[in-house]
Amino acid sequence: MFVVLGGAALTHGYYADEAEHALHPIRQALDVAKVNVAFDWCTGRPGEEIARKAEDEEYDLILMGSHGQTALANVVLGSVATQVLAR
Repeated sequence: MFVVLGGAALTHGYYADEAEHALHPIRQALDVAKVNVAFDWCTGRPGEEIARKAEDEEYDLILMGSHGQTALANVVLGSVATQVLAR
């Protein structure tokens, strides 16, 4: 049996590394295009966290992608974008 113990700092570090890995190519592309964009990340329920951040920071625009779910899957399962719009 293999057990790994870690605290909040280790968990936060893991997510920080993963966020940077995911955002790095986007940062590079926007830097080349000379687009001024702020990046942030957090953990939690995505729809709730995105809506909370947008409200706290008074954002005018949020861009979100889609995984291409069918309309029926979106209705049944919901989507993060739908959750953000609802909030």
